[in-house]
Amino acid sequence: MEIAYDRYSVVAIQTAFGSAQNREALDANLTRASELIDRAMIAYADWGFPVKLIAMCEFCLQGIPYYSRADLDAADVLIRADGPEIERLSNVAAKHDIYLHTGTFLEDAPDYPGLVFNTACLIGPDGPVLRYRKVHNWIPIETFASPTLVEEYDEPLFPVADTPLGKIGCLTCYDALFPESYRELVMQGAEVIVLANAYPSPWQTEPPTNWLTIVPQVRSLENCVYTVNVNQGGDLTPFQFNGGSAIFDWEGRVLSQTLHRGEQFVLAHIDLAGLRAWRGSTYQHLGPAHLRASAFSYLSRDAFPDTDLGPDATVTQNALRRLIDIGRERWLGTPTKEPGDPAAS
Repeated sequence: MEIAYDRYSVVAIQTAFGSAQNREALDANLTRASELIDRAMIAYADWGFPVKLIAMCEFCLQGIPYYSRADLDAADVLIRADGPEIERLSNVAAKHDIYLHTGTFLEDAPDYPGLVFNTACLIGPDGPVLRYRKVHNWIPIETFASPTLVEEYDEPLFPVADTPLGKIGCLTCYDALFPESYRELVMQGAEVIVLANAYPSPWQTEPPTNWLTIVPQVRSLENCVYTVNVNQGGDLTPFQFNGGSAIFDWEGRVLSQTLHRGEQFVLAHIDLAGLRAWRGSTYQHLGPAHLRASAFSYLSRDAFPDTDLGPDATVTQNALRRLIDIGRERWLGTPTKEPGDPAAS
């Protein structure tokens, strides 16, 4: 039986690997990720509370997903949630007796052979405990499937794992720009949210576009939850990533942050006892308990269309642009102007 921890340490591992163009490069990135986890466990073994949670960033193993499904198959860099790459990371988690957020990977899902998901796994000492597929893909750039568009998708969209480290949920990058994503996890009891990012320039930690700090900071405050925010730190063509990984507490405090790019460790301490006491005693700034859901009519109507993707469907940038145009028209209430229309200039 696993020991429950009221207090423990978390390390966000900011990576700067190159994009994997073949299986050998993918294996090299995986080896480097394992080395960094080993190093973090050694570095912080005697610094306060035990390190029990490690999190990595979006696209840390394969790089940027500017491929069609056919290109990914040809390069042999897709990863299955039950495949050897996740098994290797499971062995690392077991060796160190930790919970490990894998960062996100481009998933080959056997039940959806024509689609690619941007997926994160939370792995415990005994193996995977949670799989999260990114709901809000960064459209129209990311040409993989949101599970919301998949025909008859019947798995939880926002799963929460009940672990000895508290209730943990996962989000990925653009998800955080939708307050509803955080609120959904917190309404299911999430106490710690791992937010894996790959936000490139011009978004960074400092004004005027300090999204990497202010977005997770506000989400933590408004939901009374910890956020482990880990961002890409390298160059993945065509983008440059600014790092800026940080960890925030339930009042929006920055517990720890790097302002640098490249490979970085960000260490902070999680105080579950303090979080639970706060949630159980404060009368102010307790957003989930103060929510008046019936006051908000917008949640009853979708802007982005419900377009079902069969298992063999292909997602393209042009198809996503058309869906965005429909969402824009529904939101603004005006027809989308066609390119070349003089009124569009």
